[in-house]
Amino acid sequence: MPFKRKLPRDRETLAAHLKSGLTIDGIAEVYGCGKEATRRELVRHGLIEARSRAVLLAEALEREIAPEPTKRDVLLKSDRTTFMREFFMAGKGFELRPLSLPRNSMHIAAIAPKYPQIMGGLRR
Repeated sequence: MPFKRKLPRDRETLAAHLKSGLTIDGIAEVYGCGKEATRRELVRHGLIEARSRAVLLAEALEREIAPEPTKRDVLLKSDRTTFMREFFMAGKGFELRPLSLPRNSMHIAAIAPKYPQIMGGLRR
């Protein structure tokens, strides 16, 4: 059975690791132990805050909900055009997902009449 290092039990060593910029994953990797064991030890010493599922759920419910995308949504960027389209997802039916395409003349020509602010969108 391979030797397994354990987390240090003193608060100062763990605090020094956090201060140096190591994450929970990084500390776990240094000592060859699990992420959850590392998190529990940091919580026990009061170095990180323990947040229950109830707290996380309450925070999620307080956040603003983004508007649902529609089929007609188009996002224009300098190098890409993103359309919202329905895709067939095996076993799930259809799902509305973004389709990102390079912004070239064919795609610009397709949406130019609807968006006159696009270069070349003004009809003559």
